[in-house]
Amino acid sequence: MRRGAVAVVIVAIAVIVVWQARLQRGGRPSGAAQAIRALRAIASAQSEYAASVGHAGYAGSLAALATPCAQTGKTYLSPTS
Repeated sequence: MRRGAVAVVIVAIAVIVVWQARLQRGGRPSGAAQAIRALRAIASAQSEYAASVGHAGYAGSLAALATPCAQTGKTYLSPTS
């Protein structure tokens, strides 16, 4: 159930980023490329989180990925990503 919620959040973010990019750039592909980079960064951060501190579970929010982890002190996603 938790993984499904994370997937819904990721898809929603992707749709919003692509939609905003098209509005701002007149539909140029650079907005789509930016959205793809953001999704790849999120997917990578989730995988790293799950492997190290998530006990095979994903972070519940993007804020959790950007906040330093109590166990390791590491952030898995840059706030600017």
